Amino acid sequence: MKKSLKVSLALSLMASGLGVMGQPTAAKASESVSDAASLMPSLEGKNVIVGYWHNWLGKSDGYQNGTSNSDRLSETPYGYNVVDVAFMVASEDNRIPTFKPYNGTDSEFRAEVAKLNAEGRAVILSMGGAEAHIDFEEGDTQAFADEIIRLVETYGFDGLDIDLEHKAITAGANQKVIPEALKIVKEYYKEQGKNFLITMAPEFPHLRTNGKYVSYVKDLEGYYDFIHPQLYNQWGDGVTGLDGKYLAQNNDAVKEDFLYTISHYMIKGNGFVQIPAHKLALGLPANPDGAGNGYVKNPEDLRRALERLKADGTPIKGLMTWSVNWDGGWDKNGNPYNHGFVNTYTPIIHNGGVVDKEAPTVPGTLASKVQTKSTITLQWNASADNVKVKEYEIYRDGKKIGTSNKTSFTDKGLVSGKAYSYVVKAVDTSGNVSDASSAVRVKTK
Repeated sequence: MKKSLKVSLALSLMASGLGVMGQPTAAKASESVSDAASLMPSLEGKNVIVGYWHNWLGKSDGYQNGTSNSDRLSETPYGYNVVDVAFMVASEDNRIPTFKPYNGTDSEFRAEVAKLNAEGRAVILSMGGAEAHIDFEEGDTQAFADEIIRLVETYGFDGLDIDLEHKAITAGANQKVIPEALKIVKEYYKEQGKNFLITMAPEFPHLRTNGKYVSYVKDLEGYYDFIHPQLYNQWGDGVTGLDGKYLAQNNDAVKEDFLYTISHYMIKGNGFVQIPAHKLALGLPANPDGAGNGYVKNPEDLRRALERLKADGTPIKGLMTWSVNWDGGWDKNGNPYNHGFVNTYTPIIHNGGVVDKEAPTVPGTLASKVQTKSTITLQWNASADNVKVKEYEIYRDGKKIGTSNKTSFTDKGLVSGKAYSYVVKAVDTSGNVSDASSAVRVKTK
């Protein structure tokens, strides 16, 4: 696709550190330190499970009075290979939206992103949400592009997700500024050999032929990587099935037909803006606390819908859920949800429907060659797995004290001259845990 004159001009000026009006841009931030957070992992040809991660403390504000968790970004379960950080928002003082971690420093947050990037997982910054009040004016394009680049270079984000709702979809110059800025950023990183991801999370009614999101999809055609429509919180809305029967989004009795039919219509452009199958992911709530409705009570409904799409020759990109935090949260009675969404659908999306129940082999030859007065460094031989070993769990005196994605670990803050007993277990990407290694007893100096 040819670059427009405007985009080419902006890129040329950005490369020299000047904006479209001759002002300094965030392009100079590319001199930042190179680490795993600089990788921008490729998702080309890969299926995705997208999970939104809350940039706020867990709350008891679920639709069924449940509570979301507050796990660190790096603790996101492995099945989520795209993590959308929510949210990039504007303020009364500055209409250009930005982002700041709620519970750590910039470098600490970048280190969290780096851990996921090192595993080949992408971390995207999501702009919007129900209360974002995004409202650009004409002429904001370069300033918005600059801010995106600054955030990418500061935190290691791998892309941006458009999650505008309500009035923000069409407010001000949003429909012009947002696509223009994202094209600039996409091209900027393309020049570096990287693919800056562009995704969208529209509520599905806005994707109808005359819907409010259509302009974003069309203006970013050739630039966006995939779209994951929200198939939830739409009371009574739905589609007419191929047999003429109405399929309401919140009718559990027709869930399979609804999921298949709306996907089929979007892929074919029947009543909806057309989205290629390999760029379509279905957005669903993680559990009943994540949304007012739309939760798939019977996973077989979704599996069968996906199989039907595959049989048509139009297998889709994957799934999205709101959210990682609700998936790991609790219901109103304190019962854990135990990441039921990602555990249920990882085999379907990532493993071709095959459930991995095989645990890794036991870590071998656990030992310690280095000790100080307050630390003990352990090392062991790697485990093997039929799919992939994700990490190792380290136990001191029977209690889990940490994890490592390497075959070594340093235990800190120990008492001088005291002996400790350690074992290590391997965990694969499906959560299967190996038996414990042989124990080793080590004494600090």
